[in-house]
Amino acid sequence: MKTPGLALAAATIVAAVLAACAEPPAVAPVGGPVAPPVTVAPVVTAAPVVTAAPVVTAAPSAAPVGKGSSTPVGASRFVEEARRLGVDWKRPLAQIPLASKKKLMPLFVRSLGYESCSGCHVDGDFKTETRNLKIARQMWDHFLVGMRDAKGEPIFCDTCHAGKPKNLDRADMPALKLFMESDYKGKLTRADKNDNGCGLCHGYPFEGRLIEKVWGISAK
Repeated sequence: MKTPGLALAAATIVAAVLAACAEPPAVAPVGGPVAPPVTVAPVVTAAPVVTAAPVVTAAPSAAPVGKGSSTPVGASRFVEEARRLGVDWKRPLAQIPLASKKKLMPLFVRSLGYESCSGCHVDGDFKTETRNLKIARQMWDHFLVGMRDAKGEPIFCDTCHAGKPKNLDRADMPALKLFMESDYKGKLTRADKNDNGCGLCHGYPFEGRLIEKVWGISAK
């Protein structure tokens, strides 16, 4: 039979053990409840935008200057015929006997691409001084008398005209200048053996309007 003292002692020990093992009571914080911790979302940085390097386009180069549609200087088909007619390339046209001039006229017509003498003359009237007649006379005196081909041989009207009344393309002046350099200076020589230059025809200082200003032939 247990004694009351032992039972009380045992109960006291059990109560002490339970008290030691129990969770401590929650202590309320001073000033009220604590807010739950806030978690900050990680900052997502965007990937850097890669921009393509600007495309550098080269400036368009200037189109090369051509020689236009002027008629190239070439070998004459009529020099030998003129030689057989006894033509003296040292004499101005006015000094050539009329009989020889009449024989030359068909060569002029063919060289310039005309159908008849009316390219320079009034029909049925060979005495009237037409503009083309004056030009033909100056062409003979300045070019046929004063110029030779690259080998120093005589030239004729078709050397430059090749069957065309108009042999120079004046619509493109830079091209015409290049043509003059390559063909009139580069392919022709002077009868007097001096250096071939623009001044032989165009004078000094240079005058581009050869027919009207240098030769004094009216435009009409």
